[in-house]
Amino acid sequence: MTRHTLAALGGVACLMTAAAAGGPPIATWEDLWRPAAGGWALADLTVVGPAGETYVTTRPQAGGGNGSGLLKYTADGTLEWAVVREEVTDGSEGFTDLELTPEGVSVVGITVDRDGNTQTLLLNYAADGTLQWEARSIGPAIPGFLVPQLAIGPAGERVVATDDGAGAGVLERYDAAGALLDARALVFEGFGGVSALEIDSAGNAVLAVLNNFTTYAIEKYDAEGTLLWSHEESGDGLALSEAFMAIDASDDIVATGSVEVGAGKALQVKSRVWKLSSAGALLWTYDSEMSFAISRDLAMDDDGAVSITRALAFPSSDLVRIDAAGAESWRRTFSEAGFVTSFRGVAINAFGDVIVSALDAQGLDFFGVRVLRYDSAGGLEWTGRIAEDPGHEFFVGDLQTGPDGRAALAITKRPDTGLDQALTVHLRFAACTGDLDGTEDVAFTDLLILLAAWGPQAAHPADFDGDGVVGFLDLLTLIAGWGACAG
Repeated sequence: MTRHTLAALGGVACLMTAAAAGGPPIATWEDLWRPAAGGWALADLTVVGPAGETYVTTRPQAGGGNGSGLLKYTADGTLEWAVVREEVTDGSEGFTDLELTPEGVSVVGITVDRDGNTQTLLLNYAADGTLQWEARSIGPAIPGFLVPQLAIGPAGERVVATDDGAGAGVLERYDAAGALLDARALVFEGFGGVSALEIDSAGNAVLAVLNNFTTYAIEKYDAEGTLLWSHEESGDGLALSEAFMAIDASDDIVATGSVEVGAGKALQVKSRVWKLSSAGALLWTYDSEMSFAISRDLAMDDDGAVSITRALAFPSSDLVRIDAAGAESWRRTFSEAGFVTSFRGVAINAFGDVIVSALDAQGLDFFGVRVLRYDSAGGLEWTGRIAEDPGHEFFVGDLQTGPDGRAALAITKRPDTGLDQALTVHLRFAACTGDLDGTEDVAFTDLLILLAAWGPQAAHPADFDGDGVVGFLDLLTLIAGWGACAG
């Protein structure tokens, strides 16, 4: 294991206005992990806890194939504990969903029983890494992007939705101590299954289902497993992506997927977004304007607006913001000379900023991982390449945000020769420009931090104008923002 601070994070795109949210991260750490010398590991999922602790799922080398690994880091990046499970010898497995619980963290994944049959595995760990309880049910016969999903209910109940890859599935609900409360059969059309799962404020389970790779269905089940309603969305041909979904404060549901529309030479691929009321009524539908767009991720703000990353005609991608009424607010792309930037994950941080993960490609080789920070109006507050190393490729896994402006990324680092390593990158952004200590105001301590950094700096949060020097203009920016951060 190697742990060190990031060497360079890039500079701000422009001089930020006084008291506005923005600027580079005020704290960063990264960690490279693999299970042992001579072993390898891939990174998949991450989640940031209430104290800034970060959990990461990995697929480490175990036996003849992939095992299932779970790591926990403290807020400052210290590896607190690591669990490696070897459930499938000579085969692939791994955790497919990760959620915080009041006790610690829960994960679901894929395993096998003693007879070699595929199962879904639900594991629950305390914050100190102690295994509390586990449960097993049916699992996918053909693991793909339709994989076991997990959500945590308002009473701490664990809800799991899975399928067998052949048209049948199960929706299960366990209490916080592991007692099975309910299990209901799910039925899918053709080759399909569960793509996303959320729990609303009343404890109802909301599923985004893909049927026969042609139709999306949003289904709501109550706590007893009764189907309350179902709504279908489709185009004129195939459904070409998994579905992503979020629930707002009123329990209304926003989902996105990708559908073929038209016929023959006029066939187009639209990134579709739709909103349903808590009772299942269709409130609005939005289709992308371009002839080819694939939904990649979705995140919802407190006001019900959603931000969606999309793959466009190669090699383009974009980020689009759609307000709570279904109108497009803004759309953003990014490019840097010599690189092609491909947007991937999107999340909203504690201050309402839109955080995006991306791959920077140079030629046919993926060169590094980029993070972009936009404000809610679409202004680019900061961007930087957070992972790059000549002779290495990087693959972006999960992006999640947490309290105090924190964001974490699960990344796989792959050398030309050598072994994959699970790379976790953790960033902490300030509430506004000038807030260098993360206290959500600009005060005397922030001034002392700036003065201590005075002079040339390769990358420092006090270099607000991004010119590589902490100097007089940066001092003026800090003074102009003196006081509590707005908003």
